[in-house]
Order: sequence, then structure tokens, then C-alpha cells
Amino acid sequence: MVRGKKGILRLIEAVIAILIVIGVLVFVSLGSQRQQSEDIGKLIPPLLDEIAKDNNMRRDILSYKFGSDSYTLTSEDKADNDKVVEDLKDFVGNKIEGRNLAYELRICSPLNLCHLEPYPSVNAEIYASERVISTDIGSNFEPRKVKIFLWRE
Repeated sequence: MVRGKKGILRLIEAVIAILIVIGVLVFVSLGSQRQQSEDIGKLIPPLLDEIAKDNNMRRDILSYKFGSDSYTLTSEDKADNDKVVEDLKDFVGNKIEGRNLAYELRICSPLNLCHLEPYPSVNAEIYASERVISTDIGSNFEPRKVKIFLWRE
């Protein structure tokens, strides 16, 4: 009878030890995984929608000038372009503030690709989305494409 009680106690000790080891392993594995509670790719389209709906931002984006073979940008054009991009970056920065995200923004022709240059030296996924901004029906049709790149820092 004494042996039976010792055997049960050893069995209970072994089960408790196994449960402790499993608990520690689960805790360590959950702690080492990166916390990705949100899909940051889903943050970009609402930002682009908000930009497209704001008449002031639309007007600014449509005033963005491109250089070409027949037209060289003046220093005033470049300064105006820089102001448009900075205003858009401020808007995006305020919307993603506190999320430990980095971003870049480009304005280009809808016929061209908007490249991310220089490419960030991070080991993370980079999300991108774009939206074409165009004028009203009665105006000159010179659309612009706004592209936002977003990644974790």
C-alpha cells in the first residue's frame, strides 16, 4: 500500500513538471514573436481616400509640376512641389503617429511608376498603395498619381 501512494505522488510530480515546462515554452515562444496586431497595408487606402476628398489637398496635388524635354522646372516650381510633398507628408505623419511606422510619399504621372528611391535599408515588408487624383470635368485633364509607401521601423 505504501508503494502505491509513492507511485501516485511521483506520477503527479511528473505531470506538474511537464505542465511547468510546457507553460514556460509557450510563454517564451509568444514573447519572442513580433507583435503585429494590425495589418499596416490596410492603413494606406483610407489615407488616400481622405487625401482625394480634401479639395485643398487635391488642388495642391494637381498644381504639382513635372519637368519634360520641352519644359524645365524653375526654382519656384521646385519650391512649390517641395511644399506640396511636405504638406502631404505632414498629413500622413499625423495620421500614423505613434505606430512606429516609417513612410514615404511620391507624386508622379499616372503613366509612370512611382519608385521608392532610395530604398530603405530595413528588413521589413514595405506596403504601397496609390491613387489617381484628377480634375473636374470642365478643367484641363492633367491627373497626378499619389503613392504612399509604409513599413515598420
